[in-house]
Amino acid sequence: MSRALIVDDRAENRDLLGVLLRGHGWEVGEARHGAEALTLARQEVPDLVISDLLMPVMDGYTLLRQWKADPELAGIPFIVYTATYTDPRDEQLARDMGADAFIVKPAEPDAFLSSVNEVMALVHMGSAARPVSEMMDPSAHLEQYSATLVRKLEKKARELGEANRELGAREARYRQMFEANPNPMWVYDLEALRFLAVNDAAVAHYGYTRDEFLAMTIADIGPQENLPSLMAAVGTVDSGIIRDVLWRHRKRDGTLIDVEITSHALDFGGLKAEMVLAHDVTARLRAEAELRASEERFRELTETIREVFWVTDPVKNQVSYVSPAYEAIWGRPRETLYASSLSWVEAIHPDDRDRVLQEAATRQTQGSYDEEYRIVRPDGEVRWIRDTAYPVFGRDGSVERIVGVARDITGRKLAQLQFLQAQKLEAVGLLADGVAHDFNNLLTVILTEAELLGEDLGEDSPFQEAVLAIRRAGERASGLTRQLLAFSRRQLAEPRAFPLNDVVSEMGSMLRRLVGEQVDLVTRLAPGAGSVLADRGQVEQVVMNLAVNARDAMPRGGRLTLETGTVDLDEAREGLAAGSYVTLTVSDTGAGMTDEVRARVFEPFFTTKDPGKGTGLGLATSRGIAQQAGGDIVVESQPGAGTTMRVFLPRVADDEEGERGRDSTTDLPRGHETVLVVEDDENVRKVATRLLRSLGYKVLAAANGSEALRVVESSGETLHLLLTDVVMPDMSGREVAERVTAARCGIKVLYTSGYTDDTLLQTQLLEQRARLIPKPYSVEALARQVREALDH
Repeated sequence: MSRALIVDDRAENRDLLGVLLRGHGWEVGEARHGAEALTLARQEVPDLVISDLLMPVMDGYTLLRQWKADPELAGIPFIVYTATYTDPRDEQLARDMGADAFIVKPAEPDAFLSSVNEVMALVHMGSAARPVSEMMDPSAHLEQYSATLVRKLEKKARELGEANRELGAREARYRQMFEANPNPMWVYDLEALRFLAVNDAAVAHYGYTRDEFLAMTIADIGPQENLPSLMAAVGTVDSGIIRDVLWRHRKRDGTLIDVEITSHALDFGGLKAEMVLAHDVTARLRAEAELRASEERFRELTETIREVFWVTDPVKNQVSYVSPAYEAIWGRPRETLYASSLSWVEAIHPDDRDRVLQEAATRQTQGSYDEEYRIVRPDGEVRWIRDTAYPVFGRDGSVERIVGVARDITGRKLAQLQFLQAQKLEAVGLLADGVAHDFNNLLTVILTEAELLGEDLGEDSPFQEAVLAIRRAGERASGLTRQLLAFSRRQLAEPRAFPLNDVVSEMGSMLRRLVGEQVDLVTRLAPGAGSVLADRGQVEQVVMNLAVNARDAMPRGGRLTLETGTVDLDEAREGLAAGSYVTLTVSDTGAGMTDEVRARVFEPFFTTKDPGKGTGLGLATSRGIAQQAGGDIVVESQPGAGTTMRVFLPRVADDEEGERGRDSTTDLPRGHETVLVVEDDENVRKVATRLLRSLGYKVLAAANGSEALRVVESSGETLHLLLTDVVMPDMSGREVAERVTAARCGIKVLYTSGYTDDTLLQTQLLEQRARLIPKPYSVEALARQVREALDH
């Protein structure tokens, strides 16, 4: 049995030719394109190949060229079978390349078979396959050709004599082709629209029996809403082929399917009819719809997220896609990236550019690219970016594309910087905590002993100047300790209500001397600016620090303006809660600050002054004081435009009681009551005990809480006042006070402390309106506080 190889990308064409050839005794093989045909032919050489021209992967021309170049295949007949719309020049080209025949689709079966037989006859004669050296002499060749021609004429005569029988056989072949097609096929009457014939595939696919089909019209298998379109389409049918028209059909079980129709008008037993080949494309359309939906979801996702989603082709080094967020973050149009894939590099900060380029070139394809860098927008704004990328691999393991996400992390970076600054404050605060308690105890001894020594020596003593120097040095050391604790907000302040205008007014003459003659000091106090609740001494320190900084910013002179006012914030902003504030604005006409300097201005130990001319604690201290009082300081500055520091302090009702007036008398308050002193530092305890006894008080002393409780239990005397340190290793001052007051009803309490890092304890002391005298204290301060505590 001879074997034919059919090469065509359309399954229906392969099916039709296969049925036709099998009906005439051929064994048939099939291939979808040229490459597959060559593979099959080399496995089993056919006797004939019939090939389409236009195919994917490898077309018919390429197949023909390689077929004729192969020694094992060159002698096998090659028939080109192509469509009606083929250019006439295609036939000549195919024949020039060695094609044995050229048949145009659609060909009548007889014509097709005739061409096949002619080709095979010529091949069997040897005219196409045998080499020249083996060809017969001309007379023999002519004789053989004549004999062949006679046989062909005799065959044609027999065919004409058997026309009727062949017609019946042809109909049988068509019926075989019709029934053998795996896709649904039917013939319907163009006038009545009724089914005239259906194949087995239609019965199986639609679920109707053959008899049910033949009792229906084509309108019965479509939804009712499709009927107008169907009637319009039937009215336009002619004798040509109609390909790939999409319709919706209903199966017997009610399932709706999408079908692609190819149809051809024909005469069916004297009726104008249409033969239809149907492909169920429901699954394909569903997949296409899902793909479109997936693409739409991708578009919605990439165009709405705030991050930049990007895709690049590493082979072509081109940007395939970048989401719209690029324009919002980079401030540049996306088209610049499509035009030049490296245009994004131009925006990278020069200090980061080389590092990022190197990492992108080496790590993006490895899946380990994760970089943070700065970009500079066209408007000059600097933003921080975190950029990550991952490779996408093809089936062969190569990197087909790289996808990445770039996020704007500027806010996070600023938060990190603020956190680092807070850590610095915390570190310095811990340092201050570690030394303040012992340092203040030492200063208490130094100051009080110096003061008592000065009184004992008398005003005419030549040692008074030395004693005064000791006191001044101790006070400066005490101020430094308060400064450290103030900016770290660990100092236990003594808040009282007072008008801010009073502080600025009273400091006016001192500030004028401080800023010097080259600076014009202007003070503008808003009438009724209101009172604030804060430690008055600390507020004075804030005014002093801001004035000194302003003076230093104007080395050649200028104008320094202090202005008070009020402002109401409807909502929180810049670290300030909503509410009413009294403001102090300190403005200068100095050189101003850059953004980088302004960002660090409150950082502890940061200073732009020359070495030895600044500690970097002034502004940090001032802000700590303002925040401790519930406010803050806001900076406004530009290079060459001066600086404005605006202090916000919560406004409170005016203090009706006011600050207690200080007794101007030089006589210290005295008494005769019994005072229990609890202090863990021996030197401070001795100084306090000696001082109180010199004022007439009876003093009992204890080194810690446990010892104080034993004194209370063992002493039969009436105790009038407990003077206790707040922070002690054995028992806190608050615990001592609670247990002593529980044991001795009516005893008064006066706390003393250099610092405390216990925020809860600070709050409780203030809520209880407990009296507190901070260390280091003077003789006068201790005498007055003790008397006030006893008399309250």
